[in-house]
Amino acid sequence: MDEAHYAGALPEEVEAFWEELNRTKLSWCDFRLAVSYQKTKAVLSYFAELREKNEICAIQCGDRQSSSSKAFDSPVQWLGIDVYVHGYGSVIRGGVFQRPDLFSEFVPELNRYGLFNLTEKPIPLLMERCRAISPGENVELFPQERELWQQVLVGRSL
Repeated sequence: MDEAHYAGALPEEVEAFWEELNRTKLSWCDFRLAVSYQKTKAVLSYFAELREKNEICAIQCGDRQSSSSKAFDSPVQWLGIDVYVHGYGSVIRGGVFQRPDLFSEFVPELNRYGLFNLTEKPIPLLMERCRAISPGENVELFPQERELWQQVLVGRSL
C-alpha cells in the first residue's frame, strides 16, 4: 500500500485509510493498526482485485491488559508469540532467523509459523542470550532495557 501511496495511485477512500493508519500508529511499536475491520476488508478487496496478496493480521501485546481480538468482527486464529523490541523490530527476525548459529537453542522452540508457542515466555531467555552475544558477532544488538521488550501475540483473522 505504501508504494501505491507514494506513487499517487491510491483511490481516494484507500488513500484516506492509509492516512488513518499512519495517524493511529501505536506509540510503543512500529506497527500500523487498523481500527475498523470493515474498512480493512474493503481495502483488502481493492488489492485483491489487483491480484496483490494480503491478509488481515491481528496482534496483541501480551504484556498489556487489553484484548485486541475483541476489536475484530471476525474470530482470530492466534499463531504464536513474537518478541518485539521498540525501535529494533522482531528478535526472532533480527536474531534467531538472521543468526541461528548464535540462537540455536531457540530454533527448535519455534512453531510452524516461525513464532514461539502461546505457552512460552521467551523474553527473559532471549534477553539473557542477547547479553551473552558479543558486539563482534554481526547480529543486531538489542537494548537491555526490559520496558522496550514486548511479547506480541500474532494471529490472523478467519
